[in-house]
Amino acid sequence: MQSLGVLFGKSLSIFEQLVHSKHPALQQADNQSCPINQTALYQCLFQETFETHNAFEDVKALRNILFHSNLQLSEEFIVNHCKPISCDYALEDLQYLDKRHEILKSMEYKLYNPTGDGVITKSMAEKIAGSGLTYNDLSKLFKDFGKPGLISILSAKPPTKNERRLRVTKTARIRAAIQRHFEAKLQAHFKP
Repeated sequence: MQSLGVLFGKSLSIFEQLVHSKHPALQQADNQSCPINQTALYQCLFQETFETHNAFEDVKALRNILFHSNLQLSEEFIVNHCKPISCDYALEDLQYLDKRHEILKSMEYKLYNPTGDGVITKSMAEKIAGSGLTYNDLSKLFKDFGKPGLISILSAKPPTKNERRLRVTKTARIRAAIQRHFEAKLQAHFKP
């Protein structure tokens, strides 16, 4: 695909441009703009829903939005607003997301709970997983180095100058919640 010059585009960028420019086809009856997501845009344009969480139906819905709706988008508009990315970048992104998902599963029902009542939120767990830290890494780090080690790694500066964000978080409340979790786990382990 790379040799053919195939690129991938982000439909969300197109949706954002259309909604922010207040495209008339995306104005609802109450004069509010449609929410910026494929499901809402489809419903706004076609006054019907499609089967979400089904890849084939998602693709068909996207095709209808881009090419068969009263948005009347030109190919030039689509290309200029989809933020095209190369096949190599798309593959790297996919591999990163797959790895993050695998690491995230190590934290499920431990640091975060899918029902929402965990130590931290799923988005924070995703951020930790995205940094490459597994639940076992954090547990071992706390066991070996205690609070200073855990806080240090969670708030570490990025490894390269190109990255601007902290490794995970500088929010004391979140770091403290994670610390309390591992303190309780360690205490439970050593109870007679």
